Amino acid sequence: MSPHTPPGPPPVTPAPFPGGEQGAGTHILADLVGASRLDDPAHAETVLRDCAQAAGALLLYVHVHHFGRGGGVSGVAVLAESHISVHSWPEYQFAAVDLFMCGAAEPNKAIPVLQAGFQPERIIAQELVRGRGALIPTPGDYGPELPAGWPLDPADPLSLQAADLTER
Repeated sequence: MSPHTPPGPPPVTPAPFPGGEQGAGTHILADLVGASRLDDPAHAETVLRDCAQAAGALLLYVHVHHFGRGGGVSGVAVLAESHISVHSWPEYQFAAVDLFMCGAAEPNKAIPVLQAGFQPERIIAQELVRGRGALIPTPGDYGPELPAGWPLDPADPLSLQAADLTER
């Protein structure tokens, strides 16, 4: 690292997940239904900052855009471990939140902060392991060779094939 390179997080090492899976990080998709204060950009920024702190993540930058009177917000907290984003529709009392983090950060610890900050009637959440097999290949993953009978045409440059995704 040169003296001009800002310090950053350590390189990503595969994190163990339930069931023995390994991946780059955890991505929680949270839908806030019946939520409030979704049109207040200063409040959204505070909630993003509090989520990062609760998750044990290193906050690098926050930006929130307000879509005007009566409109919602779109905001992102850029983290050393990835990001937290919020997109709100106050007219529907709905917000979509992404919490994606790697390393030792724990995005699930931000859920109570979302609950307290936006007071939704309910939160519908999905948790995904991102980078599964990307850092440590697992048996059954497709490498450059696709399985026989794969339905994509290798002669078609628009076909999405595992072998050529890095060449585009």
